[in-house]
Amino acid sequence: MLDGNSGLEKLTQGCGNGLLLCGMIYLGLALLVSEPLSDSDSDEKVDFLGRFDFRCWSLLFWYGWFCRFRVSIFTWNRVQRKYKIPL
Repeated sequence: MLDGNSGLEKLTQGCGNGLLLCGMIYLGLALLVSEPLSDSDSDEKVDFLGRFDFRCWSLLFWYGWFCRFRVSIFTWNRVQRKYKIPL
């Protein structure tokens, strides 16, 4: 069983944090790239980049949240077993 200090839990939490960080970096770089496109006449490219970045960012955010939530469930199970808390 997994407990609060297992390697898999730390890896899962680290992956969630890493994905959130990569999402923020990607969003910043995409905004820098879309700046020159905003000077052109076609606004469709800018809108497409905005929607694409939002989808990627939200996907990374929810996956990171899921990883952290999953770790908290494993920690609660360990506390429940240790102190014999009934369901």
